[in-house]
Amino acid sequence: MSDKTFSPQEVREVLELAIEQQSRGSEGMTRNELVAAARELGVTEAQVETAIVARDARAGVEGELVRLQSRRIRRLRSHAVTFALVNLMLFGINVLTGGPWWFFWPLLGWGLGLALQAKTVVMPDPERDRERAERRLERRRQQALRDTRRQKAQLAVDQLVDVVGGGAFAVAESVSNKIRGELSARRRNESEPR
Repeated sequence: MSDKTFSPQEVREVLELAIEQQSRGSEGMTRNELVAAARELGVTEAQVETAIVARDARAGVEGELVRLQSRRIRRLRSHAVTFALVNLMLFGINVLTGGPWWFFWPLLGWGLGLALQAKTVVMPDPERDRERAERRLERRRQQALRDTRRQKAQLAVDQLVDVVGGGAFAVAESVSNKIRGELSARRRNESEPR
């Protein structure tokens, strides 16, 4: 074989094809196996970790983009059904009441709004959607952090209550025993002849 020099793009393509062929029928690699394989290629563990985080973030954004688009489609479908039913009813009212045709005015106004909504489904703005997906993921991440902090704080409060409650019980029991002891001593003193 010749000692051909490959460009970075060619290296990426060849490795992707080789990994794809190797991974057919495979269950994948563990993180440690991935780091070991990368180390053989001269990639550091830190670079692998950075790539894993970037891949997970990209997958999260891609998933959020899919959810955003499917929600848009569901909303458009729901609005289109409502549009059709309401305008059919308005047409029926216009026919039954007679007089000039007026049902088309709400039909045109609402139809324009529905058409604009359909535009966002058919021709979404990729940059705006990506920013929106990233913001939604960040809000979820922040909410998860707040929930974790809240749970830790609640656990700390519960532990404090247990400790304070246990301490208060011990103090109350000690005071109770002391009072009992003093009452017993008084009773003994009162019952002894003088």
